Amino acid sequence: MKIAYDRSHLIEESIKTLIVSIIKESLIIAFMIFIFLFSIRSSISIILMLPISIIISFIFLKIFNITLNIMSLGGFILSLGVLIDMGIVLVENSHKYIEEGYDKFSAIKKSAMPVFFLSGEEGKLFRPLAWTKTLSMLISAILSITFVIILIYIFLPNKVKKEMENPINRFLIKAYEPTFKFIYKFPIIFIIIFFHN
Repeated sequence: MKIAYDRSHLIEESIKTLIVSIIKESLIIAFMIFIFLFSIRSSISIILMLPISIIISFIFLKIFNITLNIMSLGGFILSLGVLIDMGIVLVENSHKYIEEGYDKFSAIKKSAMPVFFLSGEEGKLFRPLAWTKTLSMLISAILSITFVIILIYIFLPNKVKKEMENPINRFLIKAYEPTFKFIYKFPIIFIIIFFHN
């Protein structure tokens, strides 16, 4: 049996890129949390969350029979920033509550679900908001991969206009392209202008 096209080296390179990205992201997180919160220990939970999230994702890839290829590994690399956002917010909020005199458990509880744990008049006022927001987002996520697919199939026309046939798209692309080329060619000038303002 002859292999016509071997992509194993590309997969190996993608895995190396993913590992390097995780290491870089972890070092940046540790550095930034140390700079702003002056605590290395606080960054450990976020650093551990990155590989654990990816390992659990691998389990779901296996369940859904998704092969490990360049595109699936690219998805991991693209999602690294999103994976740590919530963790950083929780760590920072927990620090603030501990500064205000809360014990560790109370600080984490208030950071994780601040609106759900409100009591008294504030709880009565904001708890319905929190539940409706959370439930509507959950339902929306479920519908987007079920019901919306059916609606798209029903209502999407068989033929659509090309992107460049739309006059608004043509205008925006023509306006954007020279700006992008200038920024790409002179990034230092753009950074100076951006930070000066």
